[in-house]
Amino acid sequence: TLSYILSNLFSIYVMYLFARAYFHDETTVKKIYIIIAFTGYFIINTAGYLIFPETFFNMISNIVPFFLLTFLYNSSVLRKVMAVVISYVSSMCIDVLMVSLEHLLNDRYLIISSGIATSLMIFLAERVFEFFTDKNGNYHDLKKGQLLMIIFVPVGSIIIALQTMTERNFNYIVESAILLTINVIVFYMYDTLLKTSNEKYKLAVLEEQNLSYAGQLKLYEESVHKERIIKHDIKNHMFRIKEYAEEENVNEIRKYIESMMESIDVESDISSTGNHEIDSILNFKCSGLKHLGAELHIDLNVPDKINIESFDLTKILGNLLDNVYDAVSQTQKKIVYIRIDYEKGIVNICTKNTYNGSISVKDGEVQTIKPNSEKHGLGLKSIKEAVEKYNGDINIEYDDNVFSVYLILYER
Repeated sequence: TLSYILSNLFSIYVMYLFARAYFHDETTVKKIYIIIAFTGYFIINTAGYLIFPETFFNMISNIVPFFLLTFLYNSSVLRKVMAVVISYVSSMCIDVLMVSLEHLLNDRYLIISSGIATSLMIFLAERVFEFFTDKNGNYHDLKKGQLLMIIFVPVGSIIIALQTMTERNFNYIVESAILLTINVIVFYMYDTLLKTSNEKYKLAVLEEQNLSYAGQLKLYEESVHKERIIKHDIKNHMFRIKEYAEEENVNEIRKYIESMMESIDVESDISSTGNHEIDSILNFKCSGLKHLGAELHIDLNVPDKINIESFDLTKILGNLLDNVYDAVSQTQKKIVYIRIDYEKGIVNICTKNTYNGSISVKDGEVQTIKPNSEKHGLGLKSIKEAVEKYNGDINIEYDDNVFSVYLILYER
């Protein structure tokens, strides 16, 4: 009974993790109330099993409370029903697998009969599910090889228990509790490290975004400053133009007006679509390309608002243009083409640039090397993650002289 209570407590904790991952933690309810609700779920489920051990009552005490708990999260009823079906069917399949394994081994292992092994395997299944359904970028740095290593923690715990936990006594309860606690601590620490890494990742992107906004603000301030100077001296300018007109000196009038226009538009905006995010990023990044002496060709057709998060636009355009900058800075012929086109909820982005013909390819993917990569370049991997978030696609083409990237994004 104590073993069952212990394993069930762990299983309910796993159900809490599953619900959080499945609904992407989209809830308006305070976390403390969610924890209280899942504690109530544990009490109802455990009491139901101990008082009415029949299979039917066990199913009811599992399914009904968890279905009610799904209403703590913001989602459709169908999606909530699917959460219950996925969780219960998965638990049942794992339980059958463990019992079948015990039968195959022709022995009655306490770790299996008590439900501890089932709890550990359900925990493992939840972690794998969370990894493959990660849409918040929490596991962007976790590779599949690393996933296999952390999978060994619950599997290794079961193997240790099969070999050592053979006697039904108080020590068995202590050993079970220690194994379950080790699993929780290991994964909690790993989640904490991933969260810290993810926060640094987001800060790097936000810093890039802030620099873009600062650059856009600087361009605006310079433009306003030039206009103020012109307005302040407008009478003098008009008087001078009038003198040239009286002298019928058309050439001098033309020269004078051209010099006034240059004064107003010394640092004109490269992008002025009205879309603040795109204008800020392009003006900031392209100003660096202009200082390199690059020949810029910009083709923009975008509305004021696009239903793509500013954070993701910064990741995509910022990294694309960082790669472009690095490439053209290493070649004598500096030509850059940028096209952003929007039509019926679809965003097409294309960048083409000359480069020195040197490409690094690893595992079939193009690698980019940028100085100070922690601060600036989060790379093609970061771009691909953002593109996948919008069910888009990325295509890379290159020859000896030109490197091209084509992106397609679908508005949410």
